[in-house]
Amino acid sequence: MFSLFCFIALGMFSQPNNTNVDSLEKAFPTASRIEQAKICHLLSWSYIKNDTEKALKYAKIGLRLNKEHKSTLGYDVRDLIAAHSILGNVHQVRNEFALSIENLLESYRLADSVGEKKPIASSLLNIGNTYQQQKNYAQAISYYRKALAIKKEIGDERGYINALINIGGSLLYLENLDESKLAFEEAKILAVKFQELRSIAMINGNLGVIYRRLKDYPKALACYNEALAYKRKKDDVMSLVQTLINIGVLYNVLDSTSKALAIYEEAEMLATKIGAKDLIPDIKYNLASTYHILKEYEKAYNYAVVAKILNDSMYTESSTKKMAEMQAKFDSDKKQRELELLFKESKLKALESEQQSREIELLVSDKKIQDFEALTSHHQIQLLKNHNELKQKEANARSKEIELLSKDKQVKDAEIHKQNAQKIGFAIGFILMLILAFVIFRNLMINKKSKAIIEKQKELVEEKQKEVMDSIHYAKRIQQSLLPTNHYIEKSLKRVKKDV
Repeated sequence: MFSLFCFIALGMFSQPNNTNVDSLEKAFPTASRIEQAKICHLLSWSYIKNDTEKALKYAKIGLRLNKEHKSTLGYDVRDLIAAHSILGNVHQVRNEFALSIENLLESYRLADSVGEKKPIASSLLNIGNTYQQQKNYAQAISYYRKALAIKKEIGDERGYINALINIGGSLLYLENLDESKLAFEEAKILAVKFQELRSIAMINGNLGVIYRRLKDYPKALACYNEALAYKRKKDDVMSLVQTLINIGVLYNVLDSTSKALAIYEEAEMLATKIGAKDLIPDIKYNLASTYHILKEYEKAYNYAVVAKILNDSMYTESSTKKMAEMQAKFDSDKKQRELELLFKESKLKALESEQQSREIELLVSDKKIQDFEALTSHHQIQLLKNHNELKQKEANARSKEIELLSKDKQVKDAEIHKQNAQKIGFAIGFILMLILAFVIFRNLMINKKSKAIIEKQKELVEEKQKEVMDSIHYAKRIQQSLLPTNHYIEKSLKRVKKDV
């Protein structure tokens, strides 16, 4: 099995390290709205690889906060561009492609409206990535080429490298090997210039795939070994193991089985060290293939069996993981709604505080009325009363708004309860379905075993019957051999008649 190395550019942000995540989440409730939006962007980008539910939650909150901030002083359209971009990237990672493209196109439209070239190029690259994930490589290439032109225009040579790598990868998927090779070779020249080790390793890996498909195995091996050298420098163990597997397969093609075995042993040791369970079955299958070439069939069979067992085990773990993900999604949705309710409660408290302030103002106004009654004319007092009535009407309006928000909170609570009940029902139904499937499978296995026993007994009976029939035929032949023949009997009768 050969791996294809493709570059995916996600967004415009740098990821905060894990030690900052907790401090960002703690700072969120007390931060200003502008700061909360920025914290949401950082948290969303931090969670995008490992917890897409949290990434989606923070991306949505960040976008909402930026939209609310749109009409206030200090608003920067680049914050809204970034909010749509990060939400688009989160949807892309979650394979929600329509939502991803919708947000990325909005990010592109906003960036284009203010002439921000760099975010325009980033949005185009990410749209291309979304189409590439859907295997629509022609559409992906068209967006990559637009991004490439902008990267060249603004002199972003490192971004230009990434765009070339994406174009080369898509062309490789389309089996356009010549154009793909040209794109990767141009990217390699720039990557070497800037000593972009990760990009150099990725480019060499892809060039290895191209040369292998062109059946130029020595060049393919040279590219893989160059990629391997850079990956050892970067200590990228997961990618290193994949490259070792590719090199091992190539050694088998070149009949260098001893080198292939050494490569696979190193790959297995590293994969075990980092806990890369999904790569170990591939290594075992390739070891089985190598021993089959060496005609050591027993070892080949043993490795193939181990690989099969590991694959089955991974399938079981995957099913368990899906159940855990369903539970995590349920918990995440619950927390999201709790956060929304917290915002509602915060707004209610603010309104209540504002109402209390107005009531105090009314009391002060009443005191002023009393003072003015003693000192001013009836006309002035009447004007102050009118002003007081207006304040009272405003206070009543605020009270109604608070009441409406309280009702909205109750409706939300009821909706959350209903959704929780539905999800619990779905989970119970899914578990019952699994139990039913197990019972059906068990019954099928029992029937299969019973059928096999009956077939075996039938064969034994038929064998015994055959032995009995053979014995009867044998006894008949003995009897026939002892009895005189018809010819002899007729001849004896004629002789007796003649004598008489």
